Amino acid sequence: MADWSAISKIILYICATVVIIFTTHSCELRTQIIQECEQSCSGMGNRIVSVTNHECVCSGTAIAESKKNNDIWLIPRNE
Repeated sequence: MADWSAISKIILYICATVVIIFTTHSCELRTQIIQECEQSCSGMGNRIVSVTNHECVCSGTAIAESKKNNDIWLIPRNE
């Protein structure tokens, strides 16, 4: 009869290895994302502050001004 303890440990190690491989692979930042962020920031006259797979942050006041002018969710005040 097979040793179930050893078999379960092997299965656990295989699953843990697969999870680690997928986690480290998904953290990689592709050069295409960096280039797109760089083009977006330079198009508004700014530089890149940080880039992730989900976010591109640019520096400068040009972004603040463009957000203020293009923010469709801004509720106007009645003054």
